[in-house]
Amino acid sequence: MKFIKFIFYLLGVLTVWCFASCKNSNNRGKVVTKTCDKMDNGFTRKDDAIWFYEIVLQNVDPNTFNVLDDYFFKDKNHVYFYESYRTSEDYFTSKRKRHLQLEKEDPASFISLGFGYAKDKNTAKYFSETDVAIFKILNEKYTLDKNGVYYHRKKVKNAVPLSFKVLSNFMGDADA
Repeated sequence: MKFIKFIFYLLGVLTVWCFASCKNSNNRGKVVTKTCDKMDNGFTRKDDAIWFYEIVLQNVDPNTFNVLDDYFFKDKNHVYFYESYRTSEDYFTSKRKRHLQLEKEDPASFISLGFGYAKDKNTAKYFSETDVAIFKILNEKYTLDKNGVYYHRKKVKNAVPLSFKVLSNFMGDADA
């Protein structure tokens, strides 16, 4: 009797797995396998659509879709910021996801600089814009532009960009 229960349990699990996999049945009852390509950072390409976890991304060209890093992706028409995040009220029980289309960026010249920074032919970005010609990432903590030096995106008081040097990951010499 236990063996029969086990067989029914196994058949149930296999049935659920078949329905949840990348298969689709057409009107004639034939099973057609979809193109299902898992990519980095929660993205999946299924036929002519790109998914970000369980969200189908609208107006994204799947043929030119490219994940740049842990923060940005693009296609031939647009650049996007994405993230997974948690909120304090349900921090341990759920993970939220979002993606935002960036309006001003040029997809053809947009590249990742690492650590959540990126640039195109006009601007450098991390939720604020600066002159791309003089924006520089010193390491994962320090950046600089013509207006100042930044530690974790917060301006360092009295630091002069032209003379600033990083001494270690935790200290910079504003008088160098």
